Amino acid sequence: MEKKIIEWFRIESELSNAKTYPGWPFQVWCTINEKKIKDILDEVRKKSTPGESYSEFLKKAEEIKVKFCEKTTTGEPDLEGSGENRRYKFSEENKKDFDKEITKLNKENESIIAEYSDMINKYLEYITTDSFDIDIKLLNSKNIPEEYFQEHPDKSLSFLNVCLDLVNIE
Repeated sequence: MEKKIIEWFRIESELSNAKTYPGWPFQVWCTINEKKIKDILDEVRKKSTPGESYSEFLKKAEEIKVKFCEKTTTGEPDLEGSGENRRYKFSEENKKDFDKEITKLNKENESIIAEYSDMINKYLEYITTDSFDIDIKLLNSKNIPEEYFQEHPDKSLSFLNVCLDLVNIE
C-alpha cells in the first residue's frame, strides 16, 4: 500500500494509540503493522537528526538559559507553563543579559543554524511529497473491539479516518 510519508506518520500514531484496546486479534494487528511502519519511519526520522555541531550549539544555548534564568529556593531553574510549553523565567535585568549572550551565540553560529534550517526544510518537503509502499496486513472489521468505539468515539473516528483503507470491511 503506497502512501505519502506524512500519512504513514499519522497511521503509526493511530496504531500506537489503538493497540491498548482489548481484543487479541486487534492488538496483534495494530502491533504488527505499527512495527512495520515504525521500522521504515525510523530511517526517515534519521534525516531530521541534527549534526554534532548543531547539538553543541543547543547545549551552549541551554547553558546560557540556565545561567540567566530565575532560580528556585533550591537553586534549580524556575520554569513557568506546563508540558511542552514550559519555559525559563527571567527577570527584566537578567533577560537583557540573556538576550545579549544568546544574540552573540547566534551570530557565532549563523552557518550552523542556516545549515540545520535548510536540512529541516528539505526534510519537511521530503515527508510531504515523497511516498513509499508498505505491505500492510489488513484487519477484518469484525476484529475491531466494540469497546473501542463505545468508550472513545472521537478517537474511533480519527482511527477510522486515518486507517480506513487498512480495514477489510465485511
